[in-house]
Amino acid sequence: MATETNNQGLSYGVGNINARGAFTAEIKIAPRVGLEDIWQGQYAGAQVMGKRPGMYIKYLPTKYHPINGDMLTGGCYLFDTVENAKGFEDWTTNEFEVGEPKTTYWKQPLFRHVDAFVWNVIGAHNFTPVEEHGIGRFQRWTYHHVGVEAILKQLYPVLKDAAERRGAGSFWLLHRPEDKMISVHMSFPKPEDGDHEAMREEVEDIAREGSVADVFPDALEWNRY
Repeated sequence: MATETNNQGLSYGVGNINARGAFTAEIKIAPRVGLEDIWQGQYAGAQVMGKRPGMYIKYLPTKYHPINGDMLTGGCYLFDTVENAKGFEDWTTNEFEVGEPKTTYWKQPLFRHVDAFVWNVIGAHNFTPVEEHGIGRFQRWTYHHVGVEAILKQLYPVLKDAAERRGAGSFWLLHRPEDKMISVHMSFPKPEDGDHEAMREEVEDIAREGSVADVFPDALEWNRY
C-alpha cells in the first residue's frame, strides 16, 4: 500500500526520484491482534507521520508469517534528505506519542518487536505511477567488504533494470554503511482480481521470484536477513 505525502518538491510520476534518505521499520505484532485492530490503531498515527518534513512517500506492508501465523508489518518511507529521515527517526522514537495511556510510537503495546533504520538512497525510480503500486517486497543484507557505496552506485543501473524485468512498479537501492547493510524495496501492482485469494497468490509468486541480489558481486560476501 503506497501513500503520497506532503513533499511537493519530488515528482510522483514515472522516472527517477531525487530522494537521498529513507527510513524503514520492520514490526512483529503482538499475538492475537487482528488486522482490523492494527489499521485502526495505526491510521491516526500514520496521518500525522505522513506530514513530517521532507517525506516523499510511505509504503505500509502487512503479511502473515507462513509458519506460525504471526502478523508482520512495518513501513518504508522515502525522504528528500538523509537529515529529514534522521529527524523522522528521532521524532517517532522520542517525541510522537499515541494511545491511552500515551506511549512513544515504537513502544506501543501492539508492537512486540521493531527493527528500524535510516538509510542513504543510492537510487530510487518509479517504473509505473504510484497509484498502481499495491504489493511491496523489502529485503536487506549485511556485507563484509570495503568501498561498498561506490560499488552500489555502479551496480544501481543493473539492479534497476533487473527490478524492471521482474515487473516492479518501483525500485529503491538503500545503504547503511555504519551497520554494513544494503536493502532493496520494490513495489508491484495488485492483481486485477482483487479478492483475498488472488492477492495471496500474487504475493507468493513475487516472494518466489529470484532476488535482484543475484546481481551482487561475490566479493561483497553478503548475507541475507
